[in-house]
Amino acid sequence: DAIVAPSGGDYTNPIAAIAAGKKNIAITAGTYDIAALTSIPNYTSIEGIGDRESISLNGNISNIITVGFNSTLRNLYFTDSRFSIGNNFTFENNKSHHTTGDYSHVNFNSKNNISVKRNSFGGGNFANSQFV
Repeated sequence: DAIVAPSGGDYTNPIAAIAAGKKNIAITAGTYDIAALTSIPNYTSIEGIGDRESISLNGNISNIITVGFNSTLRNLYFTDSRFSIGNNFTFENNKSHHTTGDYSHVNFNSKNNISVKRNSFGGGNFANSQFV
């Protein structure tokens, strides 16, 4: 387990926690640069602690983050992030916003055991999720 926080946590960025092989990552309020993130390993859970609006993960619209099997993203606010999702995945209570471009937020590459609940998608002409 790991806590990501601007100060006082185990890591100051979620990418560092993922690189260290942590599987249960809690993120506190703050703004984090995840532009270099390209994948989230299998069996990884990343969850925001507190109000999702205060947990800002700023991505790179040019990257697609591949999320592994049996993984969870919950209670986070993503800006300019796109995801490619596999089997047994939970995407819950997140907010995703694009500041530029016409991109989908989430491409679900499987329809097997996927839970998508209480999310908000905004910005761009393709502000949505899609099954591919």
